[in-house]
Amino acid sequence: MNSWKNIMGKPAVWIAAGVMIIGGGAVANSIRQTSLSADHGPVLRVQPAGIPGSAATGTLHQVDQALSEVAEAAAKGVVFVKTSDGQGTSEGSGFVYRSDGWIVTNDHVVGDNSEVTVILHDGREFKGKVTHANDGQIDLAVVKIDAKDLTTLPLANSYDVKPGQFAIAVGSPFGLNDSVTIGHISGLDRGGGVRDPRFGSRRYVGMLQTDAAINPGNSGGPLLNIDGQVVGVNTTIFTQPGASMFGAPGGSIGIGFAISSNVVQVVADELISKGKFSRGFFGANPMDIKPFKMKELGLEGGAVLQDLSPGGPAEKAGLRNEDVILQMDNHKVLNSLDMRTVLYGKAPGESVNVKFRRGSDTKTLDVKLVEVPKMEASSKQPRGRNQLFDNPFGNEDEGPNFFSPKSPDDKADHSGAPRIGVSVQALDDSMRKQFSLPSGASGVVVVSVEPSSFASRVGLHPGDLVQSVNGKSVTSINALRDAMKGVKWGDKFQLVYTRYTNGVSQSYTVEMPLD
Repeated sequence: MNSWKNIMGKPAVWIAAGVMIIGGGAVANSIRQTSLSADHGPVLRVQPAGIPGSAATGTLHQVDQALSEVAEAAAKGVVFVKTSDGQGTSEGSGFVYRSDGWIVTNDHVVGDNSEVTVILHDGREFKGKVTHANDGQIDLAVVKIDAKDLTTLPLANSYDVKPGQFAIAVGSPFGLNDSVTIGHISGLDRGGGVRDPRFGSRRYVGMLQTDAAINPGNSGGPLLNIDGQVVGVNTTIFTQPGASMFGAPGGSIGIGFAISSNVVQVVADELISKGKFSRGFFGANPMDIKPFKMKELGLEGGAVLQDLSPGGPAEKAGLRNEDVILQMDNHKVLNSLDMRTVLYGKAPGESVNVKFRRGSDTKTLDVKLVEVPKMEASSKQPRGRNQLFDNPFGNEDEGPNFFSPKSPDDKADHSGAPRIGVSVQALDDSMRKQFSLPSGASGVVVVSVEPSSFASRVGLHPGDLVQSVNGKSVTSINALRDAMKGVKWGDKFQLVYTRYTNGVSQSYTVEMPLD
């Protein structure tokens, strides 16, 4: 699996996201060359592709009409979500999940609020009661409004989603209601981390990747297929700082991510029926099985277990690293998302029957799930400064404006000690679980990266491990402080860090002036 973490070379950040050209050679213009004359060089006569009645044009009109109809119908089920925390107003999107007034949106859209404002497509405005997932890995929430007979958007089966299929995003980017963008599904089972004031950082797994333009304000809105069904909830984007013409924290560069519809259904149904979401902890990190391994084992799919938690449910039950999960409770497991989706529907205390492959042997056993460890569910931190930010890599404040670009005056301010622009934390078991780091990893963990900072420009991401600064080994926060002593703005700065992708490490060395 190639995750967003593999994207290197240009400074970029992953942020909460609070036109396809049809054809590409399908239209064959009729071109013929006339004879030469004494007065003119070669002349090309171009027959316009848009001649009424041409087969190609007719096909394009059909595609155009179909996409327009999907967007028009879907817009009736898309809502505008506004929140206020007393300091300002935030905006996002959502969609009608049930006709009796249940709305699905992102948890980061509603924030800490228990009540939000929901504006329907027809302009009606309602106060809505929020039910949070309260889980650092589940960026979903539902909102109940007092309304009936609403237009709903049906969910697709995300198992049927494939790269290359059309993807239509509908929402309110930058407050521009009923905005529609069209692209494709670019990839499956993406993952990464993003800064979040409620949880410290959020961990995303099993995401759909799309090149349909997603911008801040699209968060919580639907990503649709050509049948008008929801394949995902638009959630985050990978972007360059300051890419937005509106001065917002970066806009679309064609890499957006959505929570898959099957996960949405499991979580939304539980939030509605139980008023809370509680997933059981399995104690292993599932990864997609490599094609060559599938061929070797004669399998059609599966999820490979990695980084089993010592003493966790999976290990206690007898599972090992590199076991290939084939089935869970009679649900076929073809990839890691299949496995995660089954587990999302299981509460602590419940057991799951697991069929797995170890070498040439196929076995079954039961795993009893437990409560998610506190730091696995949430690395929540109080607002304001705390020990996490009290380090030489920056003392940035938490809060909703964390991803806002600095003003030109702030960027030019090089007074005082230099700021690298990241928050870091000591590597412990909770950090290993949160960022899927193997037991043998070492260093200091990057928890968040400030846009437009030095760290952002050199490509640091949450989950990266700082190994050394200016040739001095970094094994702890204190070692990092010592390594930064005497460093001044403008000094030549060397940073070595390691990034783990699917359990494989890659080291990077950066040398450039600190500015």
